Amino acid sequence: KFLRKNQKVEIENICGSDIKFEIPSVLAHEIEIKKNRKMGALINKIRVYGFRGLQNIEVELEETTVLTGMNNSGKTSILKALQIALGNRQFISQDDFHISEKNISDDIIIDILIVPISGEGKLISEFSSDWEILFTVDRIKTNSNSQSYIPLRTVVSFDEINNSYKSKSYILKEWPEFKSADGT
Repeated sequence: KFLRKNQKVEIENICGSDIKFEIPSVLAHEIEIKKNRKMGALINKIRVYGFRGLQNIEVELEETTVLTGMNNSGKTSILKALQIALGNRQFISQDDFHISEKNISDDIIIDILIVPISGEGKLISEFSSDWEILFTVDRIKTNSNSQSYIPLRTVVSFDEINNSYKSKSYILKEWPEFKSADGT
């Protein structure tokens, strides 16, 4: 149900009595989501290549993931990589490309693996029909264990002609095996 901002909504008392009260639509929407929380989606893994201090890394994520570490260990870089993969690319600069002893990365590559979860946060095998409509069925992949997933890749590179950064996001055909910098 879509509600306009500041639209008042009447809801019945939980006890079933005829007492009704008004709440702002934003809260009504949150209550509706919590009440009908059937199925969701989770970013299960993120892979980052060539971004800031992250040369090549894969991180598994849970419904709640806490990133800890010393200063300059990559915590903020992981969060910024998620922002880029999910569409916020306004802050990209030359300093975001990984610099090693030998070269500077030509591309920043960020892969995220989205999987379906139940309302309780447990991994389930298939996305709900609502998610299938949102993502479209042709973008949802299935692995050999019949687990549905969406493998999203975002590539950022420098466009010399326009003197700006360009990014492209697309769905991978499959989720490839992770290979570390040394090829293992």
